[in-house]
Amino acid sequence: MSDSDPAATERWTFDATLRRYGRAGLVAAVLAAAVAAGYTLTTPVEYEAVAVLQVAPSKAGDGTPVPTIPTATYLPTIVNASVAAEVVTALALDQPPASVTREGFRRDALRANPIGGTALLEVRVRLRDAELAARAANLVAERAVQASRRLNQEEAMRTRDELKAQADASRARFETALAALQTFRQSSQVDIVRKNVEALLDEQKRLLTVRLQYEAERARVQAADTELHDRSRTETLTRAIDADPALLEQARREGEPVLGLTLKDERVDPVYEQVEQDRARSRANVAALQSQLAGVSGKRNVGAGTPVTLDEFFALERTLAVLETEVEVGRTAYRTAAERYEGAMLAVASRSAELQVVTEAWPPERALGRGVVLNAALAFSLTIAFGLSLAGALTLWPRS
Repeated sequence: MSDSDPAATERWTFDATLRRYGRAGLVAAVLAAAVAAGYTLTTPVEYEAVAVLQVAPSKAGDGTPVPTIPTATYLPTIVNASVAAEVVTALALDQPPASVTREGFRRDALRANPIGGTALLEVRVRLRDAELAARAANLVAERAVQASRRLNQEEAMRTRDELKAQADASRARFETALAALQTFRQSSQVDIVRKNVEALLDEQKRLLTVRLQYEAERARVQAADTELHDRSRTETLTRAIDADPALLEQARREGEPVLGLTLKDERVDPVYEQVEQDRARSRANVAALQSQLAGVSGKRNVGAGTPVTLDEFFALERTLAVLETEVEVGRTAYRTAAERYEGAMLAVASRSAELQVVTEAWPPERALGRGVVLNAALAFSLTIAFGLSLAGALTLWPRS
């Protein structure tokens, strides 16, 4: 190596430094792998028990399809602090041989995952004791089923309470509208007024009929007066005397000439007499009809109640129609709310899904692998990478 070649000198120095630090890094990597393997071998073995749950529709359904709920929605029902605390307390997992805290059980020992795209969930519990792991997994599944049912019941009760509030409000509106209608009926006496108006309208119809009859009878009286004025009451009849044998014999005895001798008679005209009778009958009818007209036209009220005009009556009818409509709307709303309230529990139950245990957990026969080789390989690889990086950095560090 020539002193005149600084580049070659620098490369030689870099290679020497890298070899020196590289050997140290390799030794460190071997030691790290050994430490990782030893630590893993000293770690207690764990057993994993698996229970399977299913998200199933409620048996109280009426055949209506239940909306599909993602299976992952039920994961918080399984993995939570409340379930972990109950399981740890019930199985004394905080005592040997498990010796796990509530938070440690929730964080490290308990797992729940959906199985593919199915409606199944798997509950996995890892503990140092196989029997305890199986019991813990089954207890977690049982608590999850109970929590699911409790949530469904709470939802049903909450929905029913909301519907009860709506039903009470609808009932209050209905009773208010009904009270307003009753008050209006009592104060306005609209039913009596309606009967009065109907009676008055009937009287008006009768008045028109009587008036027409009255005018017709008056016309007959006037016509009869005119005819009687133009006609003589009596009439004179002239007849020959020879038509009466007695008069003819009397005339012959007295020596009167019989030829051309006549006899005059006067009598009441029968036509005049008939017209006069008709006029008297018509006058009597006119007097009777006039009395009826006086009675009908002077009548303003029928039975009890205050007489009103037609405009006032129609205003009462409009107000009554509005109040009756409000009562009917209130009755319909209250009936609907009451029916929904009565069927709230069944409706919510029929539209809810439940968790069911499909497969219980059994104590596993084999413990989980501790990953000795994997942990050693990871420690060796990471130490080599870190050593090489450190050696390169120290080699390239500018010298003073």
